Amino acid sequence: MGVRIEGVSDVLRMYDNAPKEMINHVKKAMRSACNVEKRNLKRSIPPNARSLVKSKVKGASSGNVTARFGMFGTTRMENDDEGMRWFHYYWKNYGTLQGRDPSHHFDNPIRHAGTQAGKNRRNNVGQVHENFYEAAVSGYETRFVDNFRKAMKEQGYEIE
Repeated sequence: MGVRIEGVSDVLRMYDNAPKEMINHVKKAMRSACNVEKRNLKRSIPPNARSLVKSKVKGASSGNVTARFGMFGTTRMENDDEGMRWFHYYWKNYGTLQGRDPSHHFDNPIRHAGTQAGKNRRNNVGQVHENFYEAAVSGYETRFVDNFRKAMKEQGYEIE
């Protein structure tokens, strides 16, 4: 004896596509939360640095979705306006030479005055750190999660 239920194949197909659709909804909510944080960041940093503020949301087929926002630029300085501006604001934020931020980890130490770089310096004081970036992003974790939950709720999901 057998029973035939019509529409089961459609229901099974719907469940097969559910993770992909859910990942797309999560990515959309993350983009929304990132956009809010980008606006907050742009308001709090120097006006000329605002074009460096970007966000990136990536989703993998494995279900891992990541979101990043901040000041992005190339790390090449030669012949690259965006790279030069990124370094300019990096130095403005963390300082140079004697004005370096002591709480920030630098990969390279200051070259002492006996080296060629030290001899070529215009001064030994450098630029004092301003830490405008840290002040702009402080508390972003709770704001991002709240905005993510709000965006997911708008799409019909309840997240605790």
